[in-house]
Order: sequence, then C-alpha cells, then structure tokens
Amino acid sequence: LNAMDLSIRQAARETGLSNDTLRYYERIGLLGPVARNNGGQRRYRDTDIARLRFVKRAQAMDFSLEEIGQLLKLRDRRGDVRADARGMAERKLTAIRQRIESLSHLHDELSQLVSECRSSTDDCPIIAHMDNRRTPAGEPR
Repeated sequence: LNAMDLSIRQAARETGLSNDTLRYYERIGLLGPVARNNGGQRRYRDTDIARLRFVKRAQAMDFSLEEIGQLLKLRDRRGDVRADARGMAERKLTAIRQRIESLSHLHDELSQLVSECRSSTDDCPIIAHMDNRRTPAGEPR
C-alpha cells in the first residue's frame, strides 16, 4: 500500500496522531478536505501526510493551532515568506524565554519551600504558603 491512499487508521499510525485528531484537523481547516473512496472513507495522500507531519512538528515547537494555521498559509504561499515566518518564530521565542524565566522563579520558590519543610517542626511551610498564611523567608508578603 502506498502513502497515496492511506485509510484514516493507517494515516494515524503513519503520523502518530489519533483518528479523532485527523478528523478535527480537517474540520478546522488545518488539513484540506481529504479525498474519499467510493464508500465515503477518507483516503490520505502523500501531501496530506506531509501536512500532518508539519502540524505535528510545529506543535512540538509550541505553536498553537491558530499559529500553525498561519504557518501553513505561509507554507502554501508562493514567494519569500521568510520575514513573516521569522517574525512568528521570534514572537514564539520571546514567549518561551518568558516562560523559562517564570519556571525558574517557580523552581527557586519550590526549592526554598521544600528546604523549609524539611527543617520545620510545626506547620507545613508548603501548605501554609499555598494557604497564603506565609511566604518563603526573605520574600515580601
């Protein structure tokens, strides 16, 4: 069987996506209308599989489905799309940097709370902090 004519189950296996996800992507327009056989069953072509792999890679790079839709429009457009694609990637990179900074602060806060919890003899500093009864030492309330 060649990839020119895959069933939904075969396309799901080939891409690592679920049948429901394949139907959903078609419904929301990330994948164009998929060809059907005489019995009305979806038949995925090489171009469909390539597009689904693109979507999956873009998701792994933290692009939202809406952003992926924009990237697919750039992919389908003729001409130089580098500036538009670069702009999207730069915005994503900025968001990732901000999330890393936020996670770093969270890491420091949780590390301090775990340390305080180990040496605590009365109430749990972790629960107290989440209950807003106290903050880690050296941090304003």
